[in-house]
Amino acid sequence: MTTITPKELYDRAQREAVEVIDVRTPAEFGEVHAPIAKLVPLDRLDPNAVAGARSTPASEPIYVFCRSGNRAKMACDKFVKAGHSNVVVVDGGITAWEQAGLPVVRGKQ
Repeated sequence: MTTITPKELYDRAQREAVEVIDVRTPAEFGEVHAPIAKLVPLDRLDPNAVAGARSTPASEPIYVFCRSGNRAKMACDKFVKAGHSNVVVVDGGITAWEQAGLPVVRGKQ
């Protein structure tokens, strides 16, 4: 499974459009999330719908976030089983993103 560090993803997002989904719960997403991420909870993830609604070309990867990386790996497995292999786990999830000092959107705790 391919991974990318939060800093590498942030740098890429500064240069080009990226497709990033966060598979945490709505409550977790509401507390803190990366501004480039869209919420698609793991329990509602439809890989074909996500791939069909993307704003970037199909040749570009879909980057997947969660809190630490475990749910993102599960989401990537769902994408692969649905025939979409160009998915990348954001290593360490939002926890690593915050630790790297990257921008976040904060809501209610």
